[in-house]
Amino acid sequence: YVREAHIHQKLTRAEASLSELAVLNPYVQVGLAEKSLASWKYPSSLNVYENLLKDVDCLVLTDCHLFTAALLNAFCRRHGIRFVYTNTIGILGNIFCDFGEDFAIYDQFGTPLREFLISGITNEETPKLTPKGRGHLFLDDGDAIKFLEVPGMTELNGRVSTVKVTSNTTLQLDIDTRAFGKFSGVGLAVEHRMPKMVSFDPIWKQIVRPDILFFDESKPELSTQTHLAFVSLMNFYAEKGTLPATWSESEADEVVQIAKSLQLSDTEPDEGLIRAIAMTSRGQLAPLCSIFGGIAAQEAIKAVTHKFTPLKQWLYFVVDAVLPKLPLAKGLQFQRSRYNSLAICVGEEATQNILNASVFMAGCGAIGCEILKLLALMGFGTGPMSSAELSNATKQVNNSSRGGSTSDWFFDGVSLPSRADNRDLTALFEALSLRILEQADTPDTGASSHQPSGFGDTNPRVRAGMPHITSDSDVGRTGSSSPDGLSPLSPPADVHAFGECVASASDSEVLTISSLLHGFRDVSVSEMTVFETPRNIFYRPNLQSNTSGYDADVESLALSMPVPQKPLPISRASPDSLNSNDSHAVTPAAPALVTSCHRCGSSLKELPRLTITDMDNIEKSNLNRQFLFRPEHVGLSKSTVAAESTLKINPQVRIKALQSKFSPETEKTIFTNNFLLDSVGRGSCSSAACASVPRGIVIAALDNIFGRKYLDLRCVANVLPLFESGTLGTSAHAQVILPHLTESYNDQNESASEGVDDMAIPYCTLKTFPSQPIHCIEWAREKFFSQFTLKASKLEQLLKAFNSSVLRIKDAILTIRSLELQPFISDQYASSLPAASSHLVYNSIQSGLIRNLGKPLAKFLLSRPTSFTECVTLARIKFDKYYNHKAHHLLEKFPENAKTYNGTAFWQLPKRRPTPLTFSLKDPLHVQFVWSFARLLAHQMGIKYPQADDHHSAATLLEQYLSDFTLQPYTTSDKEILTDPSIRRKPDAKSGKLNLPTLLQLINSIEAKYSKAKDDQLICIPAHFEKDDEVLGHVDFVDAAANLRALMYGLPLTPRHEVKRIAGRIMPAIATTTAVVAGLVCVEALKFFAFLSPPNHPHDPLPTALLEVARNYFVNLGAPTVYSIRPSPCRLQSLPNGVTVSTWNPWTLPIPHDAPQFTLSDLITTLQERFGLSASLISQQSRVLYMEDFNFYNQKLGWS
Repeated sequence: YVREAHIHQKLTRAEASLSELAVLNPYVQVGLAEKSLASWKYPSSLNVYENLLKDVDCLVLTDCHLFTAALLNAFCRRHGIRFVYTNTIGILGNIFCDFGEDFAIYDQFGTPLREFLISGITNEETPKLTPKGRGHLFLDDGDAIKFLEVPGMTELNGRVSTVKVTSNTTLQLDIDTRAFGKFSGVGLAVEHRMPKMVSFDPIWKQIVRPDILFFDESKPELSTQTHLAFVSLMNFYAEKGTLPATWSESEADEVVQIAKSLQLSDTEPDEGLIRAIAMTSRGQLAPLCSIFGGIAAQEAIKAVTHKFTPLKQWLYFVVDAVLPKLPLAKGLQFQRSRYNSLAICVGEEATQNILNASVFMAGCGAIGCEILKLLALMGFGTGPMSSAELSNATKQVNNSSRGGSTSDWFFDGVSLPSRADNRDLTALFEALSLRILEQADTPDTGASSHQPSGFGDTNPRVRAGMPHITSDSDVGRTGSSSPDGLSPLSPPADVHAFGECVASASDSEVLTISSLLHGFRDVSVSEMTVFETPRNIFYRPNLQSNTSGYDADVESLALSMPVPQKPLPISRASPDSLNSNDSHAVTPAAPALVTSCHRCGSSLKELPRLTITDMDNIEKSNLNRQFLFRPEHVGLSKSTVAAESTLKINPQVRIKALQSKFSPETEKTIFTNNFLLDSVGRGSCSSAACASVPRGIVIAALDNIFGRKYLDLRCVANVLPLFESGTLGTSAHAQVILPHLTESYNDQNESASEGVDDMAIPYCTLKTFPSQPIHCIEWAREKFFSQFTLKASKLEQLLKAFNSSVLRIKDAILTIRSLELQPFISDQYASSLPAASSHLVYNSIQSGLIRNLGKPLAKFLLSRPTSFTECVTLARIKFDKYYNHKAHHLLEKFPENAKTYNGTAFWQLPKRRPTPLTFSLKDPLHVQFVWSFARLLAHQMGIKYPQADDHHSAATLLEQYLSDFTLQPYTTSDKEILTDPSIRRKPDAKSGKLNLPTLLQLINSIEAKYSKAKDDQLICIPAHFEKDDEVLGHVDFVDAAANLRALMYGLPLTPRHEVKRIAGRIMPAIATTTAVVAGLVCVEALKFFAFLSPPNHPHDPLPTALLEVARNYFVNLGAPTVYSIRPSPCRLQSLPNGVTVSTWNPWTLPIPHDAPQFTLSDLITTLQERFGLSASLISQQSRVLYMEDFNFYNQKLGWS
């Protein structure tokens, strides 16, 4: 959210972000606190803490020194405030959680309660329970279940028992059932989750004895070593008042020595890792910010909802694989650019690779939006920095008014004691906590305070845990107090001129950071002096410097960056314009590499570039996780708006937005092979022009398996690297697919994730015997589709073919099928029958529609209402059909004592006996169904209808419209009821045209209904289910229909929002998971460009060392678990002739140029002679061309 206007106005990041955060959700109040949580002065600081945090349930502390975190953690524990602390420092990211001594987890998993059927329970002191079926129960020893609808042994109903898993088919209960009734039939058990209490340690204990969640299971020692590096780095900062200089070996060695003296673990410090973290500590990686921002936000959700399992207690992630191969020079060419913090971590060569990289991304949904933000922040697709820009940056560095770190002023002039040999950090932190919370009688003399807050910002308000204190009475302000978000705060009242002393030796006692991390010789907790008098603390406002103490200094960035041109509009030209020379329509002018390749014709003028495509438009439900979109964008193209929002983040990005679906249908027209190669900066040849363009990558941000598989096939065919990811609720995955190194997406067994037919709901369950609420919701969704989409679409097609005239349809039936009707037609139509040849006046479409007119569509046509009264009447009839007559029909076919073919009771779980429902205007659900059904009918037929504001007004209106309604009682039906659960799909309806009696009935009905009407015009508007537009009432209908069916079968009702989620096919998605997985994808992209060949060797194969550092990720933030594993190498297969092939290296069979033809027989012979292979099956896609031992295919051997 930081824009250049904010930089020039010298706003803090909090001030710059306030208005943007406030508009994300109008129902959430966002405030800006103007008190500093990072300074300490007793007791006024305690008052600040209490004023700011009195109504806080969870405090999230970001990018803050361990000293500040310890102070706030101690305060939070005393006041019952949950505490989350996270940092991103160079290549290192970490997070710490402390939710107190007794934290209750009400739902560890956040998933729906699991249930299963019971086939038997013994009468014993420790009875055995036998589940029905062979499915996995997903229960462990100590889990609890609740009994429902247990027949015979009714004493169990409503009771809870813990279980012990004794085998795959039996559970042992802890309830004595010897005096209970005998179990009979089938019962139901539901998982019962009991609150789990967990305890957390304060941060001062966790420093020495950390509980760390491993990020990389293959390197469990890495997390311990990273923790040691972090504590050592904080210690260095405490002593020096600054982080180690960028790539300073001497200062990195000092951090290593600190690590050795701390002795936090029994293992020897990893000196290489510690040096790498120290030398890059002034950098920052945007993907790490995204990862740990998402994790921290999820932990905050856990803290306030008590849902999911919280992190205990540390998590570390270090990205040392992106480090440059050679040490960096002190004078970095990117030092004054916006990419300084990136270049510190990955080096100059990799940074240039990133700036020059082109990316093609399919999908602009939640993951796509987050990835686009990160790509823009890192400079992907911006092009190389010109020599003038680099020269200008270097001059500004050399002419800086003051050298050293931007954080030097924090400790300049303060006399710090030398490190003690004894570093008992546990005692130090324990003493610190006691002193903070027990010094209640220390007087406050009102002096300014020492502020060891964030790392390395010139302005203390920029990087501190919270903004600088302005006045004791000012608590904060909300997002609405500054509409434009650009009005700067007033400067602190105690700011003095540069170098002037702010606090003297007589000022109040201030806690010094050296006391925290340096240790004390032979000092007990009771004797330790925590509060010391500071000396010569300086405040130097707006200090410019030549290095950054943590990340790129925001203010100095404004002075050093060249002012970009105003972004030009996104090109909305056709996809073909991607290969045109109109590069100025993409983004502002930037250095172009080559206009085009003379050999392959690749258009390179617009490269590097980000190319994105998404066929969807923005929906309201997208706004809670797709943060490039705002409410005013609803209905607009996702890709176009995403591109425009990306330019606001980085105006130098070249980006092209398409609105086409990446699919086989567009493979030969839009997304051709040349398009893919061009979009990632890869010409289709090895000429000098194509070789001058660095290679790029493909990113899959798709939400379906088919799209991912297809994109993977295209990338493999064109030998392109693919980075793929997906989310489902709090779970996510990210996969790296590297040419010639890893397996492809299609190489994996994806059957479990494709929604295979085994998981489909049996048709008889959906249609007649629902056993779960979801079955009712799917049934209601199918009813909506059948009544308002499918049949309506067919009727619309029929009506449009005959200009919406129903009488013309009747005449067409009489004309086109006259020969069949002549012997049966009544006298009243005999004279009007046209000649047999008159059907020629109708075109082929009209004739086809009439000849194939079926009974369902004919009945649907005749039942269409022409007034809203008829709409209400038809809706009322449907209520009785679905919820009264259906139940009577089932009970008539299968009475209460009905038996199955093997003699068991028919009505036993999972089958449930229905109860007929009687309509009542006093029942809100009944009213909702009839009113929503009538409204949908009226909209379908273009009929006006009144508005009802609530249930009562709808009931009043229905009473009026139903005043003449006559209830039709149930009549016996011989309709067949399907009971076979093995049938997964709806049986195909019998095809064919209407029989003659039904056809005659249709003609007579049309004549009776429309011949005397003033207007025989009829329209039919199909409705496509819309979950986000409440005005349409689609969700109202499905909600009422599903829950009425649940009532009829004695099932629990489903909340409306859950009905909307299931019926609307809304995949569970949360912004926290999206941020994490997008960050992981971009971390892997950084590794790719760190290992990329130099620009003058772009076609060199990827180094095998990349396979050693690349990782696939499997994340569950709810658990929480984060697994990173090495990608599986691509499988190699040796042919009998010694040729080795793989997915990335398919073998080809050259056809002789002089051969007059090359037949199927020649192919079989050549395979045998040249490769030693015998052909048993040859196919082209799904078409079988040859199959050994089948004579039928021998006749095709001569095909060429």
